[in-house]
Amino acid sequence: MVSLKQSLLLASLLMVIACGAEQAAEPQASEPVAQDAEEPAPLRTMAAFITDEPRFSTLRAALEAADMMDVLETSEGLTLFAPNNAAFDQLPEAVSVQTLLDPAYKDILRTILAYHVADEVVQGAVLEAQPSTLTMASGHPLPFDGSGGVVSLGTEPGTAVLVLPDIQVANGRVHVIDAVLLPPSE
Repeated sequence: MVSLKQSLLLASLLMVIACGAEQAAEPQASEPVAQDAEEPAPLRTMAAFITDEPRFSTLRAALEAADMMDVLETSEGLTLFAPNNAAFDQLPEAVSVQTLLDPAYKDILRTILAYHVADEVVQGAVLEAQPSTLTMASGHPLPFDGSGGVVSLGTEPGTAVLVLPDIQVANGRVHVIDAVLLPPSE
């Protein structure tokens, strides 16, 4: 026979087991679950992008000499065709970077740099499509042709090839090009 003491012990044991099962069924408080991903960092403006990227140090110097960095910082809905440092090295001696940075040539520099900016956001897919023309901030037309698989921009002597399209920035798009675009002679 089972004694009263054994019965109480068995009942206590069953209660502990039952309570443990109930606790296991209940959700346990745990540490907060981390979000799937952190919020993406806000996009930089064109001016910040050019400033932060060493491959555009010559472009930055030219934009600063022309007092145009503010435009790339505050204007919305722009496209910048950004020549990298190597592109500036290819300029003819008559329009070298040293010459263009001279304050006496500030108006010419501003015209050349404005020929790299469109007052609209232009996607790389548009450039890769059939030949067309953009009107640039300088007022000059910029022909482009991507129908052959390579996007070329401009006219001789200042033509460029698109090397990296569609860098999204807070106020538009940047497309990296391999040469400095020279506006057509008037």
